[in-house]
Amino acid sequence: MLTLYLGEMTAAQYVNLYHTISVPVYRVKNDVVKVEGVVSTPVDEYLNRRYTNRAGYSHDQRWALRAGIWSFIETHAGLMDTPVFFFGKGIRIQNQTSPLEYVDKDMFNAAFVGKADPKMLQAVIHAMSYWRGWREQEQAAGLPSLASLVDMFLGSDCNGFVGNYMKTKYKNYEFRCGPSSPEEDFFYNRQTIRDNPIDLRADDVILLNRTPKASKGEVAVDWDKKTKKDMEDELSKKRPLVGHIMVISSVDLVSGNEAIAWVSESATSAVVNGGPRTLPWTLRRIGTYQWRMVGRDREVHSIIKVKRTG
Repeated sequence: MLTLYLGEMTAAQYVNLYHTISVPVYRVKNDVVKVEGVVSTPVDEYLNRRYTNRAGYSHDQRWALRAGIWSFIETHAGLMDTPVFFFGKGIRIQNQTSPLEYVDKDMFNAAFVGKADPKMLQAVIHAMSYWRGWREQEQAAGLPSLASLVDMFLGSDCNGFVGNYMKTKYKNYEFRCGPSSPEEDFFYNRQTIRDNPIDLRADDVILLNRTPKASKGEVAVDWDKKTKKDMEDELSKKRPLVGHIMVISSVDLVSGNEAIAWVSESATSAVVNGGPRTLPWTLRRIGTYQWRMVGRDREVHSIIKVKRTG
């Protein structure tokens, strides 16, 4: 895992934290626990409690595995000589390779609903490796590899990724949005709405519309408004039509009404290479506060700088 000074971390480097997770491999024979090396267990998948994931598992199925692992470790609370054990109201891990010594139930649960940061995920996967070692002793064949279990049951959703990145990087700031904040909360907590490619900066947030048309109770943007004030008023209406969130990692080139930017996100599993990723996109200004991500199927709602004070 990368070790970075938080204030200098880019969104692309934060994506890399999901892809560079590794944990010990546990083997259990005759009830004796041993560590046999380290295995790479990248978190590559998109995960949202509302959807079945790419592997075909529903939230209820993923939640059932979570309950099984937690219950197993809880019942082993007396085994204080083991590297993973239940302590107080959470799981304690005695191993220098884990960045978290203690995982409470909220942290553990967050990993199974797409809201855990990379450090939480590494600790949960560590506990999963321990659980798998015991299960492997009981079930000699047919148990998926640890990396496969991670793909099948863990991941990150879009606001979980952006919220955790912002909370991690700006942990010494007052930052009101987090991994469980709805996408529109980032818009309401904005400092600035971007209107010019030359003003785009790293950590600007890109919000995409949910669907081409507004559903009941939602507000689509009326792009026929004539003034900037009218446009901002329209964008600020209750329940904006926002369905996806991303963050700019860097801006490479600005030319006229376009900017080429590296954009980080956790993309839906419906697209190729979904999950935490960073890709270059052309951001084209097409009108007042209006943007298009060239080649993206959804319309851009807005590009904003999120308010943060320290």
